Amino acid sequence: MTTTLFARLFVGDVFIHGIGGAKYDELTDEIIRRFYGFEPPRFMILSATLRLPFPLLPAQPRDRARLLWQLRDLHCNPQRYVDRGTPHALALAAQKQDWIARQPRDARQRRERFQALQQLTAQLRSFVEDARAPVSRELVRCERQLQANVLLGRRDYVFCLYPEAELREFCSRFLMGHLP
Repeated sequence: MTTTLFARLFVGDVFIHGIGGAKYDELTDEIIRRFYGFEPPRFMILSATLRLPFPLLPAQPRDRARLLWQLRDLHCNPQRYVDRGTPHALALAAQKQDWIARQPRDARQRRERFQALQQLTAQLRSFVEDARAPVSRELVRCERQLQANVLLGRRDYVFCLYPEAELREFCSRFLMGHLP
């Protein structure tokens, strides 16, 4: 705030602020009124978005959703992923399908069906554990890329980080009245 106060009082004729900084200038105005005893110089609020010229990484939120669904499906429905060359796994998968097809008539039969399905699913998971690892790694990679994209796409980086030519072109549009 002291830098802004100094710049507004002693350096320029007009001070341009973004929306966030303009809130601080309301307080700066009050400091100027009380400390210096006069009405503060006016300031202008300007908001525009220029992002740093970094390419975004390829991950999309839909990729994360797909990978989460795939991990959940591997956990809940391992019978869909068992190797067709594994007879024991295929037998367990067939048993699970039989239990799924059953229509229990009372609470005892529903409980028996539920417990059988839980047990068969747990046994089948051991056959697809190798399939979970690459999906989990891909999910971690995807989440890191999504986090990086959030940082790369922010609009609040300080102006001196931008390439001069890009910043000049961006600012000159405002000076010439060619607003985006």
